[in-house]
Amino acid sequence: MRSTSKSTTIQTLTMRWFGALGLLAMALLWCATPIHAATPTEAAEPGAPLTITVTVTDSSVALEWAVQAHRDAIHYTLLRSEQASLADATVLDAPVLSSVSLDSPLVYYTAVDTSAQPGITYSYWLVADSGERTQRYGPYHTVTLQALYLPVVKG
Repeated sequence: MRSTSKSTTIQTLTMRWFGALGLLAMALLWCATPIHAATPTEAAEPGAPLTITVTVTDSSVALEWAVQAHRDAIHYTLLRSEQASLADATVLDAPVLSSVSLDSPLVYYTAVDTSAQPGITYSYWLVADSGERTQRYGPYHTVTLQALYLPVVKG
């Protein structure tokens, strides 16, 4: 999981370095956008995302988030809507992977939406279920995948 400050620094440096070509360079490499910082109330809830980052490529959307480590098992589900409405959202068949670092009080999660199609705008929600309580977070981000066509140059 990329840290928010590192992601922002890389984006800023990329934009400065490439100037007008920065957008194309980021589309070719990666585009990580920090999209949410938890409020104090959310941060107190077990399983509430403290940060969430969306990485968009031409063929997938990856959501990465961090939560405070906790003793209760939390199951996450990713929802997606083309209408920016939770009522129209469907559950994605995207496995949620977790990772833990021994020197961090955080648990990191990743889910990749490989069924996203270019030219369609999507909104995403996370559902955290502890067995005792279910909480929805989002919509975090609205993304449109762009098909990237590069000219063929014959030498």
